[in-house]
Amino acid sequence: MRFSKVVCTGRYFDDGVKLLQREAAARKQGTDHTFLWEEHAASLCERLLDLKEPRLERVLDRSHSFGPRAALATALRETFADEVKEIVHDEGECDVALSLLSMHWVDDLDAELSAVRGLLKPDSPFLGVMYSSGSLDELRSCLALSDMERLGGVVPHVSPLITPNSLSIALQANGFGGVCVDESDSTPTYSSTLTMLDELWRMGERG
Repeated sequence: MRFSKVVCTGRYFDDGVKLLQREAAARKQGTDHTFLWEEHAASLCERLLDLKEPRLERVLDRSHSFGPRAALATALRETFADEVKEIVHDEGECDVALSLLSMHWVDDLDAELSAVRGLLKPDSPFLGVMYSSGSLDELRSCLALSDMERLGGVVPHVSPLITPNSLSIALQANGFGGVCVDESDSTPTYSSTLTMLDELWRMGERG
């Protein structure tokens, strides 16, 4: 999987259906599938440590599902102990904003970034990590070949994902300065396609 640390027109996702899906996934929550959340929550906290004397009393978490929120809260408490006084999700005047593996489900990324900007104190940082273009390439290829063989054409099965360049443009367009976007790769392995699909379902990542 590839991560970027879209301007999207139209509507790809139904928020109500997505909420029901996440609630169903929460009832099946285990521990095997949480490694990506935990790994990248720790990474965001490491980036915060790089900031000069970061203010962390009031943290805005714009992750939009239970797993990333829990992983991020745990990482913040473990890394910064008592420095983090409060973690909020939609209230203003925050010292820093974080988003963990959630923005790929946002229909209107411009509106989301604008909302985050409005909830931050002046000159406060926003750090996030999201799945980016190149993720699940092998699955996309397999499904495309299957569709071509059985249907004679290709039906999209995986949601569109943003490129790092488009993400950088969207951040700048919504008032963020000093934008830095980088990529990292993670390549988990699975015993079968069904095992991988089951893990995606448990993560709330199946549409």
